[in-house]
This record gives sequence, C-alpha cells and structure tokens, in this order.
Amino acid sequence: MTESEISDGIEKISSEEYGQSKCETNEDRLSIEIKVGEYHNKERAAALVCEADNSVFVNCNFKSSQDTLYAGHGKQRFICCNIYGNVDYIFGEEDARADFIKCNLIWLGYTGKELSPGIICAPKGIFLFYKCMIEKNKDKNYKSLPGYLARPWRASGAVLFYKCDIEENTVCKEGFTQMNKVTPEEAAFFEHENICNGKIFITKRGNSLF
Repeated sequence: MTESEISDGIEKISSEEYGQSKCETNEDRLSIEIKVGEYHNKERAAALVCEADNSVFVNCNFKSSQDTLYAGHGKQRFICCNIYGNVDYIFGEEDARADFIKCNLIWLGYTGKELSPGIICAPKGIFLFYKCMIEKNKDKNYKSLPGYLARPWRASGAVLFYKCDIEENTVCKEGFTQMNKVTPEEAAFFEHENICNGKIFITKRGNSLF
C-alpha cells in the first residue's frame, strides 16, 4: 500500500471489522453485507482489464469505484459506453492509446456521509475523450463532489478532453491535479471546446490545444 493510496483514502480493514472472523463457512462469509458504496470501503476493483491490441468496445457498461477500466496496452477504442467510477477509474500503461468516443463518464459517488473529489483518469499512455458526457450518478442514494478530469500516473501520461459535455458541478475549477509528485503542467494534459451549461468550460490547470 503506497502513500498515494493512503492519501486517497484506502484503508486496511481487518476481517474482524467485516465480521468474517465469526464465520465458519464460505457461505457465511458471502452472506455478510459490506457497504461497498461507502468511502472507507473503496478499493481497486477493475471491471475490465484489456491488454489486447486493436480492441473495440461498443455500448458496454463498466461499473466500479476505483480503477474501473484498465486500458493496459496497445490501441483501444470505447464507443458509446457507460463508465462509472470514483478514483482513477480509467487508467493504463505507457504504450496504451485509448480513444473514448461519445461515452458517458459517470461519477459513481458514495452512499455514506464521507465524500472526496474523484479523478476520472490517471494515464501513463495517451487517452482521448471525444464528445463524452461527464455526469453524476442518477441514483439519489449516491452523492459526489466536483472532481478532476485527470492526474498523471507518470510524466509520460497525455490526455485530451475534446468537445465533451460537462454537467454542472461535476468538474472542479482546477480540472487537473498531481500524482506521484508529477504535476499536470509537467504532463501533456489538454482540453478543447468542452461545454458546461452551453458555455465553453476552461479549467485552471489544463493546457489549451491551440
């Protein structure tokens, strides 16, 4: 467990806290209700791990809290998909070239009282988000704060949000944040012609494409 993960809110939770220590069978353990929607229970859980080159996903749903979609290596394209998450929920390696076209990027949110701003993606490679919708979870049991578009997993990370539609109060004014002592200004983080409430949305820390 790294310092960055601890600062993100990842906690070591023992089996006693889950009540598993009192279970005698696997059936007993599986019957325990763990409130995975609460902030302190969030942990990395990929809904998709893709390491195949020239992969295409159309009209798919991917739902988790942290590290939802791992676009690991090669060229990948996601078209009209729904992708839910809270922290770095889209990520990949240095040689990943992933395009997200007309996808819905949805803050999953949390069910408890504790909230924290999320981050859509943490690239090492190159990600393009074109005509995507950034929005809140429509399930009223889940709440979220305005979050960040991206943070650099490594300085090699590059991202462009282009002509995306941003729901009000879903993205904070800074737009981008740092990770592993790498700032957004050190990475190739770009934005161009994104819209919020019918007006051009420009963040404080994103780079203009032109």
